[in-house]
Amino acid sequence: MTKDFDSAALDAIAKRMVEHPTLREARAIEAWRVAENVACLPKAVHDERLPPLIQQACLEMFFVHVRALLEFLEVRPRKSSDFSARDIAPSYGSPAGEELASLNARWEQASQQVLHFSKSRVDQSRPWESHVDVSFEALTAIADEVLAVWDRYAELARIPAAPKRDDFNLFREL
Repeated sequence: MTKDFDSAALDAIAKRMVEHPTLREARAIEAWRVAENVACLPKAVHDERLPPLIQQACLEMFFVHVRALLEFLEVRPRKSSDFSARDIAPSYGSPAGEELASLNARWEQASQQVLHFSKSRVDQSRPWESHVDVSFEALTAIADEVLAVWDRYAELARIPAAPKRDDFNLFREL
């Protein structure tokens, strides 16, 4: 794991940001928290030490955070009341082409699994089977695809409150 910033300096900056963040830093910290959840939750979903209720809550939150992070990364048109990656890194460019199509499919998949009782949550022809692959490998693939875009944003943001995935550290215990 490489660090772009001196660890003591980073700790001092992080402490200042928590105590008195600028608007840009506060928004970046919130996005970072969501991105780190996307990175960590696949492991929590499949952690057999956790009660099934907590594993299910982790699965639901994984899809919620995937959806929110994709909106932040401008995969979908943003609402005027929302902030996005471009508010923190003005030179950030939204995904395009095949990548955009794939990420939109991820957004649709996440949206159908949370917040609404979408008919696609239950396969009409086989209602007793889960039709969405929630294996560790499948959730990790979703996280990897979304976090590849996050890393491009983090590279352009160039502030400690927007670290690349390799430098995530909010949830060290996972």
